[in-house]
Amino acid sequence: MRGSQQAIGSQVAEIGSMVQGLAQPRPSPLDSTAGDVQLVRKSSVPSPEPFHGDMRACRGFLLQTTFVFNQQPRTFASDSSRIAYLTGLLHGCALDGAQAWFTQNPLDTVSFGQYLEAFRRAFDHPTYSQDAVQKLLRLRQGSASAAEHSIDFHILAAESGWEERALQGVFLSCLSEELKDKLAVLEEAKTLEDLIALTIRLDTQMQERRRERNYRFPAPQPRPPALARSGTFSRGSG
Repeated sequence: MRGSQQAIGSQVAEIGSMVQGLAQPRPSPLDSTAGDVQLVRKSSVPSPEPFHGDMRACRGFLLQTTFVFNQQPRTFASDSSRIAYLTGLLHGCALDGAQAWFTQNPLDTVSFGQYLEAFRRAFDHPTYSQDAVQKLLRLRQGSASAAEHSIDFHILAAESGWEERALQGVFLSCLSEELKDKLAVLEEAKTLEDLIALTIRLDTQMQERRRERNYRFPAPQPRPPALARSGTFSRGSG
């Protein structure tokens, strides 16, 4: 048992030293120019926020680490460097899970793909797509503009995994009745993005027309109630 704990500790220490090495600035090549250095600085992306094991944040966290790897391909050319970087961002139960996994999978024997697959099994929501479909079917435009509504729709549509033709029907069904009537007399859009763009244009025009009408013909102000004259309904004294 003590030997196993020592092995885990040594692997975690090894990962920690690798993360520190990745964080240290590397000397620029002798033949690099000032313009090249400036370009690298502009294209750099910030490090992701630490991951504590929240399943809802898993996909966003992995997406951000992918951006870092793509922006710095030389720094993260090896599997071990990617494993070290990702593990260095783990805290709490996420780090505990990584430590437990390394007891059965020594660092020098696994690829980044294997590590990433295990990470997703542990922290990626297993019913993510199913939840997205249910939310998509319940989605309604309500009082939101078509542009605002399309943002929520795009997110859920991407997570649902549905084909474009089905998504067009769902998008139409969740619009306001007024927009449905406007779209019904127009030529059918060929793609989902064409349909969304057309809907946003129509909704914007409708909003502008409402503002124009309200400006030209403001709603009449209610008249104050008439005050009764003093003594009109007074009773006689006897």
